[in-house]
Amino acid sequence: MIDHSFELTRPKLWASDGSIADHYKVWPANVYYGVFGEECGVVPDDAEAAIEHVLFIRRSRDREIFFARYKDCRSCASIGRDYGITSNRVDQIVKKALRVMRHPTRIKCLRDLSGHSERVKSLEATSREIENHRSAVDTNSTVDTETIFSTLIEELNLTVRSYNCLMRAGVGTLGDVAQKSMTELKGIRNLGRRSLEEIVSVCKRYGVVLGE
Repeated sequence: MIDHSFELTRPKLWASDGSIADHYKVWPANVYYGVFGEECGVVPDDAEAAIEHVLFIRRSRDREIFFARYKDCRSCASIGRDYGITSNRVDQIVKKALRVMRHPTRIKCLRDLSGHSERVKSLEATSREIENHRSAVDTNSTVDTETIFSTLIEELNLTVRSYNCLMRAGVGTLGDVAQKSMTELKGIRNLGRRSLEEIVSVCKRYGVVLGE
């Protein structure tokens, strides 16, 4: 039988002087401080919805563990007992969730959920338009290719590894990717097969065909 008794303990937060305002010790401000640190600033009114949105991609168990740690302020040990894992494993899951939340796209969502949602809808509409006019891309397409190529890499919702590899290689927009051949992309440091497949898939979704 699972022992549902637990002790309360707030996640460790940090500051240059070793102390933080009480505001940042409670949910959901504690999550924002965990993500942004001293640059946290004002926590938006829809912070809880934004957190749930960016963590949707995580496994349900990992989300439950994260919320138990940050929202319920349970200790890693008590959470571990409920899920049959060690306290170190709980700590790893929580820290990984914070790293996921620091992805540039998710940072924007945390800062402005409504604005991010509108931007995503706009990109999805553009993607559908491209799909509808795919056969005309190389002729007299009505699709605004300039707008497509100016799409920032951070707006493509790539994984952290793919995003970091492209940014380090000086690839900041979809247009920059379009100028690369498959051979050139393969030559980008630390860009593995799965990351390459992800980038190619995103390019196809936007009607961008890469050369060999």
